[in-house]
Amino acid sequence: MIRHLWSILATQSSVDQQTNNLSIFDVMEELTVQLPVDAKLPAVVPLKHTIVSLWQKERGKEVNFELRIEIVGPNGNKLGEIVQKIKTLPQHRRMRTITQMETFPLVGAGEYTFKVFTSESDTVRTLQSELPLDIIIPKIEQ
Repeated sequence: MIRHLWSILATQSSVDQQTNNLSIFDVMEELTVQLPVDAKLPAVVPLKHTIVSLWQKERGKEVNFELRIEIVGPNGNKLGEIVQKIKTLPQHRRMRTITQMETFPLVGAGEYTFKVFTSESDTVRTLQSELPLDIIIPKIEQ
């Protein structure tokens, strides 16, 4: 069984090749988005962001699970999802997943939520974490 330790939403992360140490840059909690006057919403906008998670399992066991990240808009509607199949190595007790995204489904200002789910079978899906991101869109004066 896999156990979720933590997840963080940030602009980017980096793993040092020599030490395997992880660096996380610019943790995201709030973001101000400047839109052109003629912008129409909803829209998919360029926005590099990543979700880094740390997982733990029993040493000597191999665990296969599905990682699902859902993006939920301020209105409660699911705007998108990313699904990854993860296979752990028996010799490692902990592992990281790094999910990188290049675009963001913008529907307006408000609180967006990234929901991190796992499933180790086809029938059981477990919510592991909810990561809020407040989007602010300033009014443009003409």
